[in-house]
Amino acid sequence: MPEQAARDQERELRLSQNGVRVLRFWDDQALKETDTVLEIVLKALENPPHPTLSPKGERAGQANPSPFKGEGQG
Repeated sequence: MPEQAARDQERELRLSQNGVRVLRFWDDQALKETDTVLEIVLKALENPPHPTLSPKGERAGQANPSPFKGEGQG
């Protein structure tokens, strides 16, 4: 299980660097305390995280990768 926790932490770090906030809830909490979970989600939406932007010019002149063409996946 420690390996899974390390992978979760690594994935959460990558997501947060790209402006995605991870909210975690136990299944039981989501099912039995739905109103509370929804309140937490709504509060999180009021203050969205900001993505880490690339240094100026790092991608200048490059087209954005298209996931539909299999680009940018790594």
